[in-house]
Amino acid sequence: MSEKNAAASSGGRRARAAVGAGLGLSALLGASSSADAAQLVGDVAASDNRLFIILGLFLPALGWVLFNMAGPVLNQINAMAEKNAGGGSSKGGKRR
Repeated sequence: MSEKNAAASSGGRRARAAVGAGLGLSALLGASSSADAAQLVGDVAASDNRLFIILGLFLPALGWVLFNMAGPVLNQINAMAEKNAGGGSSKGGKRR
């Protein structure tokens, strides 16, 4: 190999090394910014109370529905207990 080719090949190696170092550095910088972005998203999610607000609105509505259902359910249970005790009419029961 001639000296020109040797100098050109060593210059090419240096250029490739510089490019590799630059890519490595940019990858490290990109990784740290990704970590910072993930931390920021985590901080925002930790201070976000929308789920609790929605549950705070949903639970009283569910309680109201259950309260309104309790009367008819108790009436039906009482009617079935009377029927089993023999105090109710035979309407709707088994016929012999």
